[in-house]
Amino acid sequence: MTFKHVSDLSNRGPLLNKACAKSFYTEFYINKEGEMVAKGITSVIAVILLLLITIAVIGFATGFFQTIVQTSGTQATDAAQQTGDRLQKTVE
Repeated sequence: MTFKHVSDLSNRGPLLNKACAKSFYTEFYINKEGEMVAKGITSVIAVILLLLITIAVIGFATGFFQTIVQTSGTQATDAAQQTGDRLQKTVE
């Protein structure tokens, strides 16, 4: 199948040129039969990108929540130690 890029078909009129604008991930081509065909990123690349984005978000969330849990654990330990010290002073 042979494709012609839409920019090579400027003599087909303004409607075709307006309908065939380039976007970030898709280019439009006209095949031999004169049909407009969009060629974009493949589904494999899309899946890989989604997995990488998901892994990055999970990594950031893990780091964020780990810091919160660590800080809370330290504060709880300190509070328990202070309560134990006050209780021991009361008993003495």
